[in-house]
Amino acid sequence: MDRMRAKPNETAMMGILFNYANTLVNYGFAVIYVIVLTRFVPIIQYGYYNAIFAFTGIVGLFFPSLGVDNAIAKEGAETHAKGLDVTPYYSAMTALSLAIAMANGIALLAAIPLLEAQKIPDSLMPILYILISSNLLNAIANSMGFYLWLTRRTATQGKGLTLGSLAYRLSEIALIIIMHNVYAIAIASLLNAATTLSYFSYNVRLIPGIKLGLIVLRRGIRRFLNSGFQFWLATYLNGIGSNVLSYLVYVYLGPQYSALFGISTVMVGAVVNFSQAVGNVFGSTAAHSKALGGDVGGIAMEYSMAAIAVAGLLSIAAIAALPLLPMIHVLNGDYAAAIPYAALLFGLSPLTALDVVYMTYYWVMGRGWSAVQRAAVGVSISIALFIMARGMGLYAAVFASYVGFLATAILYWLNNRPWSPRMWFTLATSTLLPMIGAIIYVKYLDWPLPQLIAGAVLILLLLLVKPLPRSAVNQVPPMLRRAISWFTKD
Repeated sequence: MDRMRAKPNETAMMGILFNYANTLVNYGFAVIYVIVLTRFVPIIQYGYYNAIFAFTGIVGLFFPSLGVDNAIAKEGAETHAKGLDVTPYYSAMTALSLAIAMANGIALLAAIPLLEAQKIPDSLMPILYILISSNLLNAIANSMGFYLWLTRRTATQGKGLTLGSLAYRLSEIALIIIMHNVYAIAIASLLNAATTLSYFSYNVRLIPGIKLGLIVLRRGIRRFLNSGFQFWLATYLNGIGSNVLSYLVYVYLGPQYSALFGISTVMVGAVVNFSQAVGNVFGSTAAHSKALGGDVGGIAMEYSMAAIAVAGLLSIAAIAALPLLPMIHVLNGDYAAAIPYAALLFGLSPLTALDVVYMTYYWVMGRGWSAVQRAAVGVSISIALFIMARGMGLYAAVFASYVGFLATAILYWLNNRPWSPRMWFTLATSTLLPMIGAIIYVKYLDWPLPQLIAGAVLILLLLLVKPLPRSAVNQVPPMLRRAISWFTKD
């Protein structure tokens, strides 16, 4: 059986491509978005918006699912693999998502004085109401996306997300030009959620039973908690790491550095989101494979090698292209100062790919404490190092992120030995060459020859190690099969 096949008309590769198409659309239009943002929105105002957004994420951490959603997803996928009805799991996920979104919204309204204490201007406070509305729509859309994931329709899921991103970026660009403030970003987020929800509703065509969902939750709550709590704790710690680090940048370094860090992470998302697309499809494939007694560890190795290699190639290409952004007026004024930080953060992309696949692997296999260990180490190191090294400015956040991800990569190896030589070679080359290209640019401003050489060397080394599985060839359009075959192992 083809390890990377989802269903006859939705292969795993097509699922990955359509999920990543969401990112390509997002970032393709983001070029225009950044141009209008940097021309029409003051950097300080964008810094305040980034702080508000991070604050909503922190408040959301106080309304956890305690792993119940993870357990529902895992159990539901295994049920679908056995040919049984998954409507009860879909209903349970919808009921849970709506309950958490409503509780989170009430808490955000109550927490407004805390934002005011951080000197966020009163004129920007209504943004919170818009974000709360977006969260409610996303709760429903995400539960429908979960149903598509559950039934291995990951390509359809990706199409819906792509349409949402298209609506988001187009409306965001138009509204910034009209409004000249960050309200445009918040309103566009609301339109994104509404568009995705509409597409998913058309394709799912199954109304969840909230009452049925509550019954499933009540009867299975102990089982769900026992199954999902540990992995939830791991993802909770990861959420703390990303949101707290972003907020600490604002607290210690101020709104301008908050804006630079925010725009840097937005740019890096162009590559990191590829890994998220791989992880999403891998999770569905692995959960079904586990239910049928498949080799989930072997599948994890295949997916991680492929994701690491592609992330390395994408990151070195992005690093080589970054200095062009001010020249073509994509980044304007003070925003151009984000380029060195973004270049270094792009170098983390292969390690992020490893992290996404193996965290998902831990979830599928029920290895919750391994996931907790990884998250605790990564978050503790990153936050502690940033606080200690904050005198380095924003480079402290970059340095802390590198050390945190390197530590977690070591943990993945310790907990999943042995790794094949191909795995080690792919990880080492795909991580080191983009990192070297970024450091040369940041330290010596030497560009673009060193970055192009690093990219060419990486391609040659990947041609030697061949990190892609043979099954990938038959899952891409015919025009791409020959090129893909060069990187596949017979």
